[in-house]
Amino acid sequence: MALRTVMLALYTPPQIEHRCKYSQWTHLLRDLAAAHHDIAHAHLDALPQDNHVRLLRHVLVDTGALSPRSRLTDAVDPWLQHYLADQQPDVAALLRPYAAWSVLRRARHRAARGLDSPSTPKYVRTRIAVAAQFMAWLATRDTALSTSTQADVDLWLSQGATTRHRIRDFLHWAHANGYATDLTVIPLGRTGLATHLLAEDTRWALLRRCLHEDTTPLELRVAGALVLLYGYIPTRIVELTRNDLTTDESGTYLTLAAHPVLLPPALAQLVTRFAEQHSLPSDIDSPPWLFPGARRGHHRDPGNLTKRLNTELGIFVRPARGAALCDLAADLPSPVLAELLGVSASAAARWTALAARDWTTYIARRTHRETPPIIDDESSGTRR
Repeated sequence: MALRTVMLALYTPPQIEHRCKYSQWTHLLRDLAAAHHDIAHAHLDALPQDNHVRLLRHVLVDTGALSPRSRLTDAVDPWLQHYLADQQPDVAALLRPYAAWSVLRRARHRAARGLDSPSTPKYVRTRIAVAAQFMAWLATRDTALSTSTQADVDLWLSQGATTRHRIRDFLHWAHANGYATDLTVIPLGRTGLATHLLAEDTRWALLRRCLHEDTTPLELRVAGALVLLYGYIPTRIVELTRNDLTTDESGTYLTLAAHPVLLPPALAQLVTRFAEQHSLPSDIDSPPWLFPGARRGHHRDPGNLTKRLNTELGIFVRPARGAALCDLAADLPSPVLAELLGVSASAAARWTALAARDWTTYIARRTHRETPPIIDDESSGTRR
């Protein structure tokens, strides 16, 4: 498909002029169109797999210029080839089977069961990259993976971000295949979870900013409030549609995990204002996203939203989500928490245990009621 045809299918003439001047992916498209009569996936696979190439591939698939491929094939396979080529031979020799027989294998099995998600490629790339970083760090200490100790692992974890805990998967695989001793990494979200909770005073200060600071972009205020109040992660936030927002005589509800949640008045006004910004239909065949993306028919990129929450509002999603879930678990039994927010039953049980609440008396009281109780607490914004 010609460059002109692709651009006309996506943008208005003023938008085309702007993007041809300033968008890196349009420059890539122009160069590929000049060099090849028909652009193929292989031409994109040969380029460094950065965000510009990934965006261009999405554009070409969306416009019909390229046939669709799986997310893993598009976003991981070419990246892995380039990534391994930049590693030391011994590191690449270990990462290659780990990627093929552990990370990618499990990701493809999940996709075959319909459990694939837009975050799957990032999940794969992160685990492979963290493994490479750990081995590079060991090399600076003249230590091989086979002789590394628990002290090495603990020191490496303490010197970096929580992303380093993703090394747990690689170390388990390495031990199972005889490349390392039995090394332990405490999984985030279980033991040690309380160390990753946002302080309550900080949480409420950030929430006040989201609800009342008009100088902050509205989409960040809405997303930040959903993280801080309900522990809703950006991957799920961007999948909300305007149809999930409903209003009746009792108030405004936002459907989370298939269950309407009563919003506090200040947040209800905020979300309603935000939804009205995108009230005009953009594409009859696409969902009416509450957080529409730059590409027609697509929602906002969750990774970009996470980054902006951090850099522009100071909201780190993991500790903010942890504080919200712990707060909710103190007021809701784990089965209700799991159903309301779409978290697993085991995760809800862990949060309830962390909140140190015993719901045995609650269950006993509920079995003697003729009708289920309604929990309508403005501080939590929940309704059952």
